[in-house]
Amino acid sequence: RAKAMHALRRAAVMASRSPPVPLARRASGSHCSRRQRWLSSAAERASSTPATPEGMPPPPSGLGAWMRRRRPIPVLGQLSPSEVCGHAAFFLSGTAFLEPEILQLRVLSVFAGGATLVFTYFHPIGSPLWLPFRWNVVFMLINSIYIYRILSEREHADRLPPQALELWERTFAPHGLSRVEFDRLLHMGTWTTLRQGVVLQEEGKPSNSVFLIVHGGADVTSRGVPIRALREGQFVGDMGLSSGIHLRQPVMGVAHVQTNQQTTVLVWRRQLLSAAMADRPPLRRAFTAALTADVVRKAQDRRSATGLGAEDHARLVDELLRARYASILRAILSASGEVSAEDKDQLRSYRRLYSIGDAAHQQVLGDLGWTEADFDFGRRRTARRPAPP
Repeated sequence: RAKAMHALRRAAVMASRSPPVPLARRASGSHCSRRQRWLSSAAERASSTPATPEGMPPPPSGLGAWMRRRRPIPVLGQLSPSEVCGHAAFFLSGTAFLEPEILQLRVLSVFAGGATLVFTYFHPIGSPLWLPFRWNVVFMLINSIYIYRILSEREHADRLPPQALELWERTFAPHGLSRVEFDRLLHMGTWTTLRQGVVLQEEGKPSNSVFLIVHGGADVTSRGVPIRALREGQFVGDMGLSSGIHLRQPVMGVAHVQTNQQTTVLVWRRQLLSAAMADRPPLRRAFTAALTADVVRKAQDRRSATGLGAEDHARLVDELLRARYASILRAILSASGEVSAEDKDQLRSYRRLYSIGDAAHQQVLGDLGWTEADFDFGRRRTARRPAPP
């Protein structure tokens, strides 16, 4: 190539030294003039192009060239900075899939997206890949928004009042409920203080609320007979939630519950609480565990504070548990006239938890106008009239 450019320069010099062409010969030699002009312009281009000692144009320079230039890297071999970013993006994406904590997952995803942006902009082919570049910008924005929301929720949960923090630490934290989930639980309910003698649940009347006693206490009676006294951290009106039975319709109260002093309670509407437990598995697991622990505490309290004998007290508690089961079963069967396989599993779990035998189960079904065969089939096929409640 160097020889060719040298020849072109020599031809240009010779053309410039040529004598003027006579006017008579100009018309016949026009093709020679065009050739000389082409040689002159070629010589000028060749002389204006800087050449390296080897006669080649210099390599490209700048940030793009530096990012695409391969260098020896220990263990990895020959890689450019752009390719290093590409490998880092895939490594961070794979690590994010292994991260169970949602905040860390989204942070890793943002870093992986940033490395992908560098790789796609300084791609080894020599030009940016705009399609993946733009989509990664969108994904990074989405993850950044959710990171901001998570951090905001955690900051708000860290500013809970001392009374709420005490309730969380005593009742829900031992069962794995986070502060953020507890903060959501608080916002679903109503925190209120009641005077002595306020009725939380009335026997034989629809109950549509679930209460958690924060401070104070309440007395439980059935048909005027004292059953037990409830203390701080105990629930009223849970009606099967401890067994995973989420009833969104009102349930008949089976006992009379009344505050025995000034009492602070946290109140939830059953529909909202059931919907939240169905949508948020961490909340469902922790709330169910807290209810189960309360059930165990109540089962261990086999004596009332009024001096009722242990045998009579146990009989009244068993009757109360059977009435609760009847109320729950009535609510399930009256909702749609059918009982699903999931409902059956939850009812079996409730019966095991409260030691309700087959005879009591069949008696409750008979009182509701159902047979055991109807229950197993999933809907009532016989035309029996239910017994009055």
